[in-house]
Amino acid sequence: PSTPIPSELEPIISALSDIAALSPHLDHSHQKEALDFLERVIQEHDLHLNGLPEKKAYDFLLRLGVFDRRTNLSVIRHRPPTDFSPELLAEADLLRLPDTYEPIRVDLTSLNSFTIDDVSTRDMDDALSLVKEREGFTLYVHVSDVGSFLTAGCALDMEAKRRATSLYLPDQKIHMFPQRLSEDVFSLVVGKVRPCITCKFGISHSYQVQSTEIMLSLINVNERFDYDQIDQLNPGNYWEFDVLHQIAAEREAARIGNGGFKVNKRDVAVSVDENGDVKIKDYDEDSPSRALIGEMMILANESIAQFCNDNGLCVPFRGQD
Repeated sequence: PSTPIPSELEPIISALSDIAALSPHLDHSHQKEALDFLERVIQEHDLHLNGLPEKKAYDFLLRLGVFDRRTNLSVIRHRPPTDFSPELLAEADLLRLPDTYEPIRVDLTSLNSFTIDDVSTRDMDDALSLVKEREGFTLYVHVSDVGSFLTAGCALDMEAKRRATSLYLPDQKIHMFPQRLSEDVFSLVVGKVRPCITCKFGISHSYQVQSTEIMLSLINVNERFDYDQIDQLNPGNYWEFDVLHQIAAEREAARIGNGGFKVNKRDVAVSVDENGDVKIKDYDEDSPSRALIGEMMILANESIAQFCNDNGLCVPFRGQD
């Protein structure tokens, strides 16, 4: 492992990595060359590597120090872009929160706004606010207005189109934007004013949606919660969550009455700590906090989809069988 790999062998090492990961991108001419090289090394050094070619390649790269026990073969197999070019990082460094915003944005910074995410989340992209009214409640669902920072066709815009999503793997995060943007400038951080697209809903005392309005806004998040905190809260101390749970239950019932159905399932969150130990946490996707956020996001998406449909806006729609 301490021996540097000669530059002329790097294409072979790369091909062996693709073989070990069962990559569909493998060039077959390079595959034969790499496997011939591997067999020669095994024989000359009596390495006792056995099994299928992909296992031999994996064990060899492990001995060589190219791989370790934490190497994620899925990243090699699918080749998502994991780094950002110097040009993209330079463009990201130039993006700043403006001193002033366009007058069309509604100032909602006086609202009590909060985020609810996994405890490990650093790129918070949605927040909630709830206000008591004489005739019921006003519910606000805020979504970070990332598009307001970017010029259409700029390098970061094109890179985001290429990546399409952020990837949350057990051992790493592969962001759609450089970390400085995704976890700070674009993130709904406590105590920081951020531009959002806000869906405002008039809610009756019986928790029915009476009116909908969509606006460009400014918000200032007051508090950050994680799902476990919400599930363990004393209901009497946070009236907002009592009401939000009621709204979520009403929305779910309406969806099911409209032909939807509920899939009850548990899931696991897999993570790898700094020592390389795998941690598995079981959680219920229908826990009160996750169900609450799920219904709020469905409500916001539904209202924005309806707005786009009514106004002839061209947007991608996503459905589920």
